[in-house]
Order: sequence, then C-alpha cells, then structure tokens
Amino acid sequence: MPCAELVTLERVGRVAKITLNMPDEMNAMTLPMADALLRIGSFLVADRTQCGAVVVTGAGSSFSAGHDLAWLRSCQTYANVVEKAQIMREFYDKFLRVRQIPLPIIAAINGSAIGAGLCFAMACDVRVAAKTAKAGMAWPGHSPRHGCHSFCGEGRWRGDSCALVTDGRHYLWC
Repeated sequence: MPCAELVTLERVGRVAKITLNMPDEMNAMTLPMADALLRIGSFLVADRTQCGAVVVTGAGSSFSAGHDLAWLRSCQTYANVVEKAQIMREFYDKFLRVRQIPLPIIAAINGSAIGAGLCFAMACDVRVAAKTAKAGMAWPGHSPRHGCHSFCGEGRWRGDSCALVTDGRHYLWC
C-alpha cells in the first residue's frame, strides 16, 4: 500500500482512509501533496476490489485551508497567463481526480474546508462535517472556483450547495 508523508493511506476493514497530513499548515494543498494524493488515488483505482469505500479527512483541526499561499504567490511570477492557467489546471486535476475512484468517497470534514479545500470536499460523493466545521471560498469572485464549476451543475449540487462556491461567505456545517 503506498504511503506518503504528506498524505497517508490506511485500511480499516474494507474502508480506505486517506488523511491530508500537514496539520501545522492546516493541510494546505501543495504540489507534493497533490502528487501523493494522485498516487494513492491510482492505487485505489487498481486495488478497488479490496475496499468498499474511501474516507478522506484532514489531520489535526482542519480538513484543508485550501491552497498553500506561498506556492500560489510563486505562480504570480509567470508572465504567460496561458502557462499559469495550465499549471493551475494540472494542480486541481490531481486533487479532483478523487472523483475517478470507482468507490463511494466520503469527506469527513473535521474542521475548516476553505477555498480549494472546500472544492476537494465537494468532489467527494458524501460530506460529513463536525458541528464546528466551517466552509467557504477564500476569495469571492475568484474563478474558476478551484474546479468546482465543472460539477456544480450536477444533480447533487443544486441550490444551497452551489452557494458555497459562488457567494464568498463562510458557512457553518449544521
């Protein structure tokens, strides 16, 4: 079973538990974390008969605070907008590829799910949140909403759920 320091995979019976494992940084999404998650997702696709479901959570008190801001600032140095957009698409694709795992994916939201962290949780089939968990977008008007728009119009994402990615407010999950 593959395991990376930034993202861990453990099996609990027939449930695969994926943990974003950067609690000191509120599980901010980094390129190495994205690569580790992609490897774990590929493993689960190949090994799907061994599991009945996948649970994704964050270590510590946060599900994911979204982008690692230092990396995001470094992307501002790209002069070519097309190149910058391609880098961002590749980054998000690694996280949103969780949707291709042919098993039920449950986001266990133990704390804040902000920005790209919220979109990662929304990419899962089911979200279960602690009463104190918060969710929202960091920068209203920021587009393309960290990949969320690609599945926001699906049947399970009508109404109030889409408000999480469009109005810029933060919500308590209750």
